[in-house]
Amino acid sequence: MDTYVVIKACVAVKSKQRHILRHLQTNIKNGVVQVSEDVAWPVKRQATKPIWNSVRRVLVPQLSDEFRMGMKPLLFFQLFAKSNLIKDQEIGRLSVPLSKFKPGVAMSMPLALKVSSGRWETNGGCAVVLQQVNPPPRHKTVFFIRHGESVWNEAQSNLDLGTMFSQTDHGLNQTGLMQAIALQHKIKQAAEADNLEEMKKLAPTERHQKFLSAFLNSDSLFTSPLTRALQTAMVSLAKHPFTVRSKRPNVLTLVSDAREKRNLGGRDTQGQALGQDIVDRALRELSRLFYGTPTREIPPEIRKVGINVNDCTQIWWNTNAESAERFVQRLDSLAMHLGYLQSTSIIVTSHSHFIRAFFKRFISDRAVQQQPDLGSVLQSNLLSNGGVLGLDMEYSSAGVPSISDFCLLFDTKVLIKKKKGVKSPKPRSSSSRSQGSHRRSSSVGRLARPKPTRTETSKSNNVTPKTRRLKPSEYLRGVDEEKSKGSLKYPPHPRESPPPPPVPTKSSMRGTKVISSSPKNVGRN
Repeated sequence: MDTYVVIKACVAVKSKQRHILRHLQTNIKNGVVQVSEDVAWPVKRQATKPIWNSVRRVLVPQLSDEFRMGMKPLLFFQLFAKSNLIKDQEIGRLSVPLSKFKPGVAMSMPLALKVSSGRWETNGGCAVVLQQVNPPPRHKTVFFIRHGESVWNEAQSNLDLGTMFSQTDHGLNQTGLMQAIALQHKIKQAAEADNLEEMKKLAPTERHQKFLSAFLNSDSLFTSPLTRALQTAMVSLAKHPFTVRSKRPNVLTLVSDAREKRNLGGRDTQGQALGQDIVDRALRELSRLFYGTPTREIPPEIRKVGINVNDCTQIWWNTNAESAERFVQRLDSLAMHLGYLQSTSIIVTSHSHFIRAFFKRFISDRAVQQQPDLGSVLQSNLLSNGGVLGLDMEYSSAGVPSISDFCLLFDTKVLIKKKKGVKSPKPRSSSSRSQGSHRRSSSVGRLARPKPTRTETSKSNNVTPKTRRLKPSEYLRGVDEEKSKGSLKYPPHPRESPPPPPVPTKSSMRGTKVISSSPKNVGRN
């Protein structure tokens, strides 16, 4: 069953108090008045126990004591079954007084389910877990790591369509594993840098040093559940300071919103496993890759990386192409989830197109003005495999994110797209350039002779004659006259030639010799 959740803030109104709210033109239904907008969570496909584990902002207005007069503010929870043919059906509901919520404390409450007779019962054993989140810091530094080269990337560069479309959820190849190991060594080297000289080699500018310090102090690690991203995170972050010193059993968290966008035919974005099977599959693939290295087995520090499967216990991928609207909703959902974390420095291992779309959606004009060249390049190109992009993000009082600064770390490169059909010109001498242009115009002129023009000479002999196009009415009438005067000329370059003239009628062809730029249109006397 495909399900989604809608939450709204309401006020319970007694029958004697309903006349007080009439001037607000609100819809009073079953003694409840809605006082906030609907806040929705995305659809979970075929989920019997859906888990969202993401934050949404519900704006509850402050009502004065005189206005409330004993009214009870409620949080109204609705569970819907998604349907493409008929109207979405409400299958569960719950109302909780806002006074019961305490910041940081999760509450489990029974969910009333709709039975066949139309009644609502709470005997089904279903429960909802809600939690009020503490106000988070408004400034965040988010780092995106692009996964190493995958089997799909290699097949795409080799035009191996069989490998691209015969498998799903491709893992890393040997090159991708080496890229993840190289990033691991760079992170370890930065963490163990003792003096300023070693730090300047890794971070040459103040901006680099600021972002590198935030990267090493990150205390929240997330990754896409796709195998190539999970493998990259497990290998590259195995020696990150937080992974080494953390006492948590799970230091790395899967988040389905960070997965790659599903395009038409994109089988590399379709998952194969759920829950703990995602981790087991990634480890099996890593074992095969490490067998080709000198260690011949996965190092223990990588196996020790604990992973929280989070919201990936049900189908978390798209089976069809993802619409632009759904993809934007997923970008906003991840940005809001990161914004409500108490951590100020976060690392997310994700994918090239997702990182580019995230950057393009939230980048501010002020940030682009500070680095115009890099800012424009990142909005239209992809990070290299194993690259790291740091983003300074500011959240407004309304929770709207914007990127105020950005930086590439660990020698990350940007893959510039080559425009199709555009070749860099070869340096040539002025003589060869003029000869080439003459040969080019003359050869084309033999194939398609351009339209004749009339030359007008100014009354002053010092002015260069101007050439203008003949009007359609003048074309047939003045050709003989121009030819007899010897002023019938052709423009020097074929790109300046106009479209072919209209076909003359029989009446206009009497006594006129037609000169045409195409042999098919040559007339007879």
